[in-house]
Amino acid sequence: MGLALPGHLADIGLPQSEIPFALLFFNVGVEIGQFIFVAAVLLLAWMLRGLHIEKQNWAKVVPAYIIGTLANYCFLERLGNIVLPA
Repeated sequence: MGLALPGHLADIGLPQSEIPFALLFFNVGVEIGQFIFVAAVLLLAWMLRGLHIEKQNWAKVVPAYIIGTLANYCFLERLGNIVLPA
């Protein structure tokens, strides 16, 4: 799975000597995008903190259930691919 991108880069005609640089800059771009997203979420949280909105009890636990549900889905999907390969 992790070698798919270099294979695709070679398939589209990128010279072998350029593949490491393409992968490096792709990875750097992904990391910069993640940093910008986290910074935006932190900025939004900082701005909303000044509103002093009291959270309801359900609003404190719902995000954990959503994250847990998505994590279980991903786990079961990958487990299914290992146990019953297509």
